[in-house]
Amino acid sequence: MFRLKYKTKFLFAFIAFGIILVCLTGWITYTNVYDTLENASIHRLTALREIRKKQVEDYLTNCVNQLMTVGEDASVQQYAAISTTSGKPASFQSLGDKSQNAFEKYTRRFGFKGFYLFKGNSGTGALFLQSRQYPFKNMFDTVSVPRSVIQAYERMNNAEITIPACLSDFFFWPSFGTRPVACIAYPVMLDGKKVGVVVGIIESEIINNIMTSEKNWEEQGFGATGETYLVGSDYLMRSDSRFFLHDGTKQAQGNPGQERSPAAMAQKNNSVLKRAVKTVATSEALKGITNTGLIQDYRGEEVLSSYTPLRLYGLQWAVVAEIDTREAFSSVYALRESLIMISVLMLLLGAVIAIIISRIIAKPINTLIAAADNYAKGNLAFRTHLNSKDEFEVLGKTMNVMAVNLEEHSALLKKEIAVRAKAEGEVLQQQQRLRDLSSHLQSSREEERKGIAREIHDELGQLLNTLKIKIILLRDEPGDNSGSKKLFTETITLLDSIIQSVKRIITNLRPQLLDDLGLIAAIEWQAREFQNTTHIETRFNTNTDEIVLNNTTSISAFRILQEALTNISRHAHANKAVINLTDSEGGILLAISDNGIGLKQKQIENPRSFGIIGMKERALYCGGELQIESKEKQGTTIILKLKKD
Repeated sequence: MFRLKYKTKFLFAFIAFGIILVCLTGWITYTNVYDTLENASIHRLTALREIRKKQVEDYLTNCVNQLMTVGEDASVQQYAAISTTSGKPASFQSLGDKSQNAFEKYTRRFGFKGFYLFKGNSGTGALFLQSRQYPFKNMFDTVSVPRSVIQAYERMNNAEITIPACLSDFFFWPSFGTRPVACIAYPVMLDGKKVGVVVGIIESEIINNIMTSEKNWEEQGFGATGETYLVGSDYLMRSDSRFFLHDGTKQAQGNPGQERSPAAMAQKNNSVLKRAVKTVATSEALKGITNTGLIQDYRGEEVLSSYTPLRLYGLQWAVVAEIDTREAFSSVYALRESLIMISVLMLLLGAVIAIIISRIIAKPINTLIAAADNYAKGNLAFRTHLNSKDEFEVLGKTMNVMAVNLEEHSALLKKEIAVRAKAEGEVLQQQQRLRDLSSHLQSSREEERKGIAREIHDELGQLLNTLKIKIILLRDEPGDNSGSKKLFTETITLLDSIIQSVKRIITNLRPQLLDDLGLIAAIEWQAREFQNTTHIETRFNTNTDEIVLNNTTSISAFRILQEALTNISRHAHANKAVINLTDSEGGILLAISDNGIGLKQKQIENPRSFGIIGMKERALYCGGELQIESKEKQGTTIILKLKKD
């Protein structure tokens, strides 16, 4: 696994902390400043929108007030009332002339393009321009009366007297030039009765100048991309687009089919009634919603838009103020770039400081690591030399003291190890002596048994046999003493028992078969004797006819076999035993198995299990190895491994 040094970890930690701190600080600063600048841009844009809205409202209200003055003129009232009389009185022409003079005066004073005067409810009237009048007998004569004027007249004529005026939206009409115009209808009252309706024609240029700031956008605080414009309920512009004026051909191509009249087709330097603007801003404003937000404008650009409805004298427009986000938030973007640059510089500075500090900290640590490494290798004479005047210096001095103490303890430990090694050697020697003594005792005991057995066999056995022979001869002597014969018979029987007992004792002390016929014959005899005595089925298997072992090894193997069979008869509760003797190149293997209750591990390891200990000692004595394999209720197997001579 890849491991980093403490110096590298500290450096990474310092840099990571610096990155987090710089990013967090930068983000908080950027967010706060962004919100502040965004609010400032929104407030400024909203203020400009409200100013333009107020200017348009004031202009239209002023137009209504001016039209009120026209409608209250006596000559206009009398001319409008003339329709209520039949025929044409002699004064009709003079009233028309007076009205013409009045309209010419109001046109010059108020700036109207012209006036339509409708007489009563007859639908007749006249169009008054600056120099002449154009009477008409049918207001539905669209050659003389535009549809928008008729709508304004009808709305005003049918409205209650409480409605001050009716404003009709912009439209194109050749009689008024190539720019679109709008009309305002006002009732003409005489003696408290409505005798007609006067409709004033206003041109769009004044409203357009208000909304476009007379094309001085930058001086009015709109920057390079800001603008305000009006949009009607049909989503067509009611004032020029700043960008249309800059690139009218491109804007017209991007919005085909918006021209509304031949005059509009001929007029290509404005966007009024030609450019459709259906955006989130115009849609919500025409629904009566006032709001500010980031949207896509009619050019497909992302802008900050502030919009509100304009409802006045029956007219419904949307007032929209917009500026491109890249300009509105240019200071934010500049701040972001500055913050990024400052953050990079701070990170570089932090990295340099981290490298310096990590080196300062890592130097004493490396010294302490070198000291620890020397101590681990056993070089306790190594000493640290730190002059950092801090905790590292204290730690270095502590390690030096520790090294001195380790040297002292190491010396003492070496002496103690030497003493213990000497004592262990003496213990091993003593153990060897005890083993030798035990071996000597085993040999002596066996020799003693052998001598006793030979002595009993050679002397006591012969004597008893001689005694038996003599008694037999005595029995066979002539005479008819039945009591003596019976006594002799009993004596012979007793002597037979004595002889059998002597033979058994001799065999137990030292099986003669072991000395005469070898280990295989002795094991076969022992298996038969064990089965006859204990009634436990005993089977002996071997893969050889002869095994050559020295006297000590043979008697040890035989005694281990006897001890194992004795344990089977006493403790195993078995009904079957198997003895396997195998001769191979690796050595001789003697295995004694039973199907008894088995042994627990703690029983095998019990220091008071003298039978097991005795078998192990005999195995060690003859240079062999004894293993015991046993599981509860699965029997026990004792394995003796012997080396060949």
